[in-house]
Amino acid sequence: MSIQVHFNDVNLSVISIPRSKLWIFANSVVQLLYNSIGDEKKHHDSFTISEDGSESDADDKDDKGTDINDIGSQFGKLNTDFEGSTRKSVDNSSKPQSRRTPTNDYLNNDKEEPENDFFHVALTPTECTIICSAGLSNRFFDQPLKMCQELGYSDVEILPQQYLSLIVDSDGGFAKSRRILELTKPLSENNVALFYISSHFNDIVLIPSNLKKRVEKILISEHFIFSESSDSYISTYDVGEKEELVLSESHKKTFELLAKEDIHPQIHEKHKLLLTGARPGEIKYCILKTIKLISLATTSQPSYFAITRTFSNELSLILPKSHKLRSKYGYKSTSTIGSTQDVLVPIAVDLSKLPLNCTGIVAGLANELIIRGGNVLEIGYLSMAKSGIILIPEEDLDLVRNTLSEF
Repeated sequence: MSIQVHFNDVNLSVISIPRSKLWIFANSVVQLLYNSIGDEKKHHDSFTISEDGSESDADDKDDKGTDINDIGSQFGKLNTDFEGSTRKSVDNSSKPQSRRTPTNDYLNNDKEEPENDFFHVALTPTECTIICSAGLSNRFFDQPLKMCQELGYSDVEILPQQYLSLIVDSDGGFAKSRRILELTKPLSENNVALFYISSHFNDIVLIPSNLKKRVEKILISEHFIFSESSDSYISTYDVGEKEELVLSESHKKTFELLAKEDIHPQIHEKHKLLLTGARPGEIKYCILKTIKLISLATTSQPSYFAITRTFSNELSLILPKSHKLRSKYGYKSTSTIGSTQDVLVPIAVDLSKLPLNCTGIVAGLANELIIRGGNVLEIGYLSMAKSGIILIPEEDLDLVRNTLSEF
């Protein structure tokens, strides 16, 4: 199984917000999302959610007549001044999705800026992480960030380092989790701090922008070659032929650091999740539903949620497993893809005590879990600015519990 790594050369900003202060940024997030679908007619469908905003992940039947009304009342009138914004059409066709290179599309369309393709908004019980281009960050988030600074909210911050996204694809096959760890292991060992994000379509790794040349040299040393036709680095080896993962010295140091700082990974067993994506032609619909979700009071939002756009025709979502909850938030089964049987449970690692340039924390823990799982455990990633989230299959909970009990 070969690996293909595409560099997106747009500088990305990473913003960290406590969930308790997300309301300050709700307008900005809504504008970011609305900007991504362009100047189109608003969707007029509506749906409701229970008054207490209760969240249950128990299996349940379809919930009828659920409408959300007055979605933005708690925030006031949405600022719709998008003067000078970039407008772009959304792929609403029923054709199968296909990979494309943002740079090539940009060359073919003078009005389209590739920076609008990538964005990531993720929620956990304690934090919201927003990742978007530096330009869009300045445009939509500069004002609330300045306000938080004036109010002395030190727990709200934009990370000083900007990042580039690496979109990681493969030709299919087995050992997806091993693939991403084998790719990033030499990066961590060379002190490259990384963010990991799993989407329904591919894996995403964020690297510091100023370390791009170092990362390219490392890839070449690991037998990757650059393909001009695909504008990406392609592995010249078969991942399946490489040796099984082993616990390296760097990973052992990871566990020693966690123990020293009294950091213990927490299994959030009551939160059962799905890693899904928008169907072709349903991207606009799913973004509009996310706009309504973000506009809700914090207590009515899901504990875990993520929306990630890598390319204009790929939108990934992390949603509650509960059909009732998904229906309440408006994410219909006809608008999303992916199996509802592949249930994931989050493991959270609080990294707020550690320096931002710490490397190998998430990878070290994931590596240990995969080794204990006989090198066949498939996991996902959701790196936050101040925490690391590993998504494990529900059926592997016992194995993970036993492994983490040793920490």
